[in-house]
Amino acid sequence: AAGTALIARDRGVPLARQILVYPMIDDRTEVDPALVPFLMWTYEDNETGWRALLGDTYRTEHVSPYAAPARAADLSGLAPAYIEVGELDAFRDENIAYARRLAQAGVSVELHVHPGVPHAFEALAPKVAVARRSAADRLRALTSF
Repeated sequence: AAGTALIARDRGVPLARQILVYPMIDDRTEVDPALVPFLMWTYEDNETGWRALLGDTYRTEHVSPYAAPARAADLSGLAPAYIEVGELDAFRDENIAYARRLAQAGVSVELHVHPGVPHAFEALAPKVAVARRSAADRLRALTSF
């Protein structure tokens, strides 16, 4: 979705909002070693995913920001962003960094870092309070523009 938002901006297609749910946006991500015991999506899973998408360009200077949006030099002019990620998600740090860069570029950002939960937490335990809050926040973000 983040790559699509970049393409839309660059082609002059207006978007109301980008909804980024624990997005995989940086092929250069290093996983915090303290998170390793809690990861549902491991570093190895991440590497497999990026290699499948990028092939031989994985972790090189030839990666398109449309494929790995964290590589985009310019984030200005993007649609407002709703970003959510679990505290125990391999993507946590890259998602926080991306939210910060969006804000610095003048993009409105709503960031949720859900405490104590891993990647795909709402699919694993949809009835727990944090999953219900996440679903409600996502719905509000989708309908509030």
